[in-house]
Amino acid sequence: MVSLQRFNQDDIPTLLSWLQGTDEEFLVQFAGTNYHFPLDEEQLRQTLEDPDTLAFKAVDSEGSMIGHCQLLRIDPILHCATIARVMVDPGQRNLGHGEAMVKALIGYASRELNARRLILRVFDFNQPAFRCYRNLGFVQVNREAVYYPIIHKTWYRITMEWIG
Repeated sequence: MVSLQRFNQDDIPTLLSWLQGTDEEFLVQFAGTNYHFPLDEEQLRQTLEDPDTLAFKAVDSEGSMIGHCQLLRIDPILHCATIARVMVDPGQRNLGHGEAMVKALIGYASRELNARRLILRVFDFNQPAFRCYRNLGFVQVNREAVYYPIIHKTWYRITMEWIG
């Protein structure tokens, strides 16, 4: 069983520990270009202070943090939001936690924000995430090549949408 709780300052060291040994490319995959490498406490504190971002931790039945995710661009008039910065603890991957976490996020957005449309973006090479989102009812609505000057690479970014 996976549930969502608000991500707070005490959770920052855990998230940062999951990024140890990663590089700038991984940070772009996780967060786009909104953060700079290396990700640090100050950047995450700024995220927590951002009124337009809802950050969550996913916890297992024993209360251990096993994932992180965010809702951005929440629009109460259009009843939509963007799912972003989804990560599962590297030691907990391939156990279904990602799907359970995103399912809980869909439930939260539907109940608490009255969201009827959720958008997310995933890189085409991240097939496990793509399949996870597709299994939860997201459909691909766009695929575009995006150049990331920070890493000097062009990646294909898929936009997916869930309509509830």
